[in-house]
Amino acid sequence: MCAFASNLSSASDIDQDLVRNFIEGCSGIKCLAIFIHDGTRTRQGFYALFSSLQALEHLSILVTWHDGHIRRDLADYICTATTQRLSISKVTRIDIGDPFDEQDGTASFTSLDVEEFRGDNATMARLIRWPKQLRDFRIGHVDRTQSNIDLNLLGEGLLSHVDNLETICISDLTQAGTILDVTKFTKLKTLNLCIFYFPDRLDTPAADISRLLAPKLETFTWDFRNSTYEPGHHFEEEQDQWLRQFAKAAASKPTPLKNINLVFETNWPLRVTDDERADLLGVKDHCRQLNIELKIHPPSLNQ
Repeated sequence: MCAFASNLSSASDIDQDLVRNFIEGCSGIKCLAIFIHDGTRTRQGFYALFSSLQALEHLSILVTWHDGHIRRDLADYICTATTQRLSISKVTRIDIGDPFDEQDGTASFTSLDVEEFRGDNATMARLIRWPKQLRDFRIGHVDRTQSNIDLNLLGEGLLSHVDNLETICISDLTQAGTILDVTKFTKLKTLNLCIFYFPDRLDTPAADISRLLAPKLETFTWDFRNSTYEPGHHFEEEQDQWLRQFAKAAASKPTPLKNINLVFETNWPLRVTDDERADLLGVKDHCRQLNIELKIHPPSLNQ
């Protein structure tokens, strides 16, 4: 895969003819990474230079200046780009257009990756509703000092793509809310959730599980890599029992679950006790009897 990175810390000084000639010679570029290092405005029509990249599959935008603002000229380019995947990092706000309702469903990307998000619920809702069809949604680490993302509102936004979403991966947000109900997502195959969303006490497993088992769900990942918990909040008796009930229910649905992933911090195997390791291997054997493959990460925990 070819890649092209544009450093736009002083884009107003860039010779646009030089950029145009360079792009025309690299028309087969599949991945374009744009790094914006300050708030300097680009010359009018600068981003339109990239419109000739018809083979583009992945557009990645990293905003590194303090206000994290994607301005209208870049937003207009994103809307018209033929890319399938959009990745954005450290964004606080984006000028998609007003009234925004007219911009719903106008972008062509089908996969949205958001990392280190610093915006509010309204900005996140705009991003989610922007594409015509969203098949894959991933949100990684959220900057808790600048953002206030609510899981319930996030779930409401994702419902605008209820007939298309195949993958939902959500890391630790600012507000947990109730466990995301994904049962209406008829095409959902992969669900990745952080332990942060689950109650401190897992004493209502049946209710939790009923919200997580989408009709065609094939892979469920339970991510324990969460900085909000004290070290040692890991796989204990409650998690063990909850996962066993989840696996049993998932194996009995018309389209049975195929895979479960448990993901822990890289250095956790150095602290895990023999009893904890035995519990993990025990639930792995329980899943195997249900024809579900349980993978534990890091791999050393599988032994």
